[in-house]
Amino acid sequence: MLRIVYFGLILTEFGKSRTVAGLTGQMPERKSTGQQCFRFLVPREKLATKPDVLAFMNKVGYQGLNAFICHDRRLVIYPCREGALLNIVAFHPAGSEAGITNDSSWLSSGQQKDLDRAYETFCPELRGLCSLAEDLKLWSLASRDPPKTFWRAKLVLIGDAAHPTLPRKSHRVLFMKIMLMFLAQ
Repeated sequence: MLRIVYFGLILTEFGKSRTVAGLTGQMPERKSTGQQCFRFLVPREKLATKPDVLAFMNKVGYQGLNAFICHDRRLVIYPCREGALLNIVAFHPAGSEAGITNDSSWLSSGQQKDLDRAYETFCPELRGLCSLAEDLKLWSLASRDPPKTFWRAKLVLIGDAAHPTLPRKSHRVLFMKIMLMFLAQ
């Protein structure tokens, strides 16, 4: 997927293996982190259907990022669309007792029963929040070594194609800004 064309130079930040292999001549080897991640959305208006969840979230607040930790699981909640939508990311070990062993992609749908099982040790309010999930995805977290070369002719790899990053904080956005500033010089 081409993102920018500028003075005959083509930049691509799409991290698919075929894109990288087409430019570098080598197929990148996927390296599992041993973790998976559910990602889902909850419209704030749905909280009203569960008064205990609504009271809990009103106490926690909707202004920033909130993380909840239980043993080897993490549930991260942050608002989108001026607080009208909650984005929730839930990390857990791959192949955990939740029985989720498949290797998933960024587009794989998650199963509500697997989400419920994976976070059954969390408090009732957080489990209730998870039960309101919409657009549930399941990602296998993985990385790969960077390619030995980042360009060929007028094609340059940037972003995930050059160095994939895991979904932690805003590293991907920061890397992209740094690369574009460097290329602009």
